[in-house]
Amino acid sequence: MKNTITWVLRIFIGIVGLMLLYPGFMWSFMPEANLLQNSIEVNSILGINFLKSGMGTALLTTAIFMFLFLFKGEKWFLPSVILMATFLLIRVVSLIVDGSHTLIIAGILVEFISLIAMWGLNKLQRENHSQQ
Repeated sequence: MKNTITWVLRIFIGIVGLMLLYPGFMWSFMPEANLLQNSIEVNSILGINFLKSGMGTALLTTAIFMFLFLFKGEKWFLPSVILMATFLLIRVVSLIVDGSHTLIIAGILVEFISLIAMWGLNKLQRENHSQQ
């Protein structure tokens, strides 16, 4: 049973990592589509650079750290959790301060469930290592 749960958690975390790669790439290298899709206006080169480097880097790094946690183990657990928890914290504060949007709620749910999945997988993997 533990083995099944471990694989379900690994698959879920992998899917979330894959889901973060696409917007990370888009924000980094082709942000115009995201700007248009989300009705975001940027009026300067500095603004577009901030979006590319801030959003793109954050999303790509989180995805990469999640994959490193999946494939290289526990030493990547804490960096992955810190990044995901930071996204969650900022998104919740934004929800309270700025108001709600469907994508904000979806992001909060995915980030919260991802944190639980990473915590659970880390715990199961530790138990498996201690039994061996």
